[in-house]
Amino acid sequence: MTALEGIPVSSSLLGGYDEPEILLSENHPICPIGADAAHTELELVTLRPDGAEGKGSLPDTLVELPPLFKGLPPANQNLVMGMRFDEEGMTLLKAAGLMKMNMSKKTDPETVKAVNKAITDGPALPLEKQLSANTINGKAFQMGVVPFGTSFNTEQRWIISEGSDRMLHPVHIHGCQFRILTLEGKAPPAHMARWKDIAPVERGGTCEIQIRFEHSASDQSPFMAHCHILEHEDSGMMTNFTAS
Repeated sequence: MTALEGIPVSSSLLGGYDEPEILLSENHPICPIGADAAHTELELVTLRPDGAEGKGSLPDTLVELPPLFKGLPPANQNLVMGMRFDEEGMTLLKAAGLMKMNMSKKTDPETVKAVNKAITDGPALPLEKQLSANTINGKAFQMGVVPFGTSFNTEQRWIISEGSDRMLHPVHIHGCQFRILTLEGKAPPAHMARWKDIAPVERGGTCEIQIRFEHSASDQSPFMAHCHILEHEDSGMMTNFTAS
């Protein structure tokens, strides 16, 4: 790495060390100016990779994972993502030529204009329909409603899928981390076999996870599961649940 330019900045280092052991390339100075959580003035530098091979190497494994739990039930909980107006919306975009343009892998200015026009000039849904356009297990999110409960401190198998639509839904579950058991019926790739808090489903697919809640959640303070695409989440693809 090569430093191109630098300006003084102030940085706080957590840990409460008065003199943190940090080395910067090219002997850039570190100037401690206080002992409040090791508040340190560092010189901000711009780094540019030079392509040279480094002397160090990364280990193949940083953390050993515990083995997957044996004997999980077929399914403790199913979460099915649903989109009530998916076909209606996709029909408008198809008519504007979006899918054809995507398949060509070329940007057509006239198609872009037609898509923008379909979105901006199309009839707006009433607010009630906007907030309930998407669902989990057939129900749009409602404040104060807790549709189901799950067991606390127990290894479980949850199955996450989607309905008739084929869009990507990265499903986030609060209150835990989990392991992906299968993705589209197959073992997940190595980078998805670790601890996760997102389970992706798309193209009508299914994701099975091993999940355990080590903290309880009541009706008054429930956990939540939701699609992590903001437009899907805000239009109803969320649900509350308890753990007890």
